[in-house]
Amino acid sequence: MAGSPTGPRSPLAPRHRPSQIFTFAPLVLCRTHPHLLASNQGEVTMSIPLSSIAKTQLDQTYRALDGILAKAAAHAAEHKVDEAIYLDWRLTPDMFALKRQLQLVSDFSVRGLSRLAGQEPASIPDTESSFEDLRARLKTARAAVWALPVAALDADPSGDVTFPAGPGKEMTLPRHAFVQNYVLANVLFHASMVYALVRSIGVPVGKRDFLAV
Repeated sequence: MAGSPTGPRSPLAPRHRPSQIFTFAPLVLCRTHPHLLASNQGEVTMSIPLSSIAKTQLDQTYRALDGILAKAAAHAAEHKVDEAIYLDWRLTPDMFALKRQLQLVSDFSVRGLSRLAGQEPASIPDTESSFEDLRARLKTARAAVWALPVAALDADPSGDVTFPAGPGKEMTLPRHAFVQNYVLANVLFHASMVYALVRSIGVPVGKRDFLAV
């Protein structure tokens, strides 16, 4: 029978075990690509600094949101709608408005990476009242993140980060999990809400805008 161990191979079936797919010649790759590490079994695994992971994703997200906000501002001007209506727009009554979603993108990125670097998080006042203000906030957030010492961001890769997790609560995560599963996950969640809110209003944005391509 098709699909059984003794039946014909499905054209979609993998031809190699997953562990074989990314097996390379370690001596050559480790000399030319120092971010690749050879294991005892002769296989190579990728080791990317946390600063690089975080900044690559944040750069894309900041650029995407800047473009989306610019289109939202143009849409409001074209239809002669007060920007405050857009900034206070919600998907449902119990969700944050567009302005607050954008503020949280900057808060999670700046505070999260500041804690990763062992520094006191910079405070960005929530005083924005226009799309131009929100775009400026993104620039401020990016400058704050890029000002953090790379060595501090990448220090102690096997260490932990303890951070506030609600009123009177704290959480501790390994540094890599803190960046990927908490900081960036929250940034992307709130960024996607900004996109969804703008799209629901009728601003002509699509996936390419969210990916900044």
